[in-house]
Amino acid sequence: MDICLLTSFHSHHTRSSFIHRLAEEAQKRGVTLHLINPAEVNMSFANGQAAITYQGRPLPKFDLTHYALRWDDDHTWNVVGHLKNQGYFTVPAQRMPLGDTITMARLFAKNGIKTPRTWVLPHANQIPLIMQELSFPCVYRVRRGQKGRSVYKVSHMGEALALAEQLARANLGLVVQEILSPIGVDVRAVVVADKVITAIERTAANDHLRPAEDKNLKVTPTTLSPAEVRMAVAATRLYNAPYAAVSFLRRPEGPVLLEVARAPTLNEAEAASGLNIAGLIIEHLQALLKKQQ
Repeated sequence: MDICLLTSFHSHHTRSSFIHRLAEEAQKRGVTLHLINPAEVNMSFANGQAAITYQGRPLPKFDLTHYALRWDDDHTWNVVGHLKNQGYFTVPAQRMPLGDTITMARLFAKNGIKTPRTWVLPHANQIPLIMQELSFPCVYRVRRGQKGRSVYKVSHMGEALALAEQLARANLGLVVQEILSPIGVDVRAVVVADKVITAIERTAANDHLRPAEDKNLKVTPTTLSPAEVRMAVAATRLYNAPYAAVSFLRRPEGPVLLEVARAPTLNEAEAASGLNIAGLIIEHLQALLKKQQ
């Protein structure tokens, strides 16, 4: 079985533990995982025909094409669409709105999944309009150009106004998001094939607001409530994701979603649970192909 993984992580795969684990477990199962950087894929159309090449040569046929992409990478999404039109079996079948705070907030709000309160301001000088509702600390997220992002932690009202004034001079919009307690702690559920296979509680190191992908101060297995399981599975389904790591806060009013990770670091979850999560992901992709056939 040949799996094509379209990912911009390709050029850095030696430093990506997720890609390394998938490749390692694929090899054990006789599966060849081809890591292809979509920036090196080209399409051409002429005389009623369409061609797709990789590094100047025709792209081979694969049993299954999978992808871990930025939501706003239009070139790669065009590549995925073209592969589907050429008869490649692609998973997931639809574009996932990954990585954009506004898109995420809108998607989850529409489907009744709680997230930290988020304000979207077309111009940073509008920050006084929400000041009465804002609590500190909070996070400013700023888009710079088509791709770039800047994130700032804001600790008090004076800092909020001063930074907003600075951003307003640059004519930038602003996304403001509250930081809910507990600070420095979250729960991460790993979902594969619409099932939560394990969950861990993470404590961040070095007074960080939220746990990192790896090297946290403390990681322990945890059992999810039925409401937490439903939220984790629902969030993964909304992303059309065959697998994901869903991070959330445990709150008195119920779980509050923080993130759905498309290429999560697996080290801590595998160590805490004793599960071979990467192997389960490969086996799920194999099962999807078998079902397709």
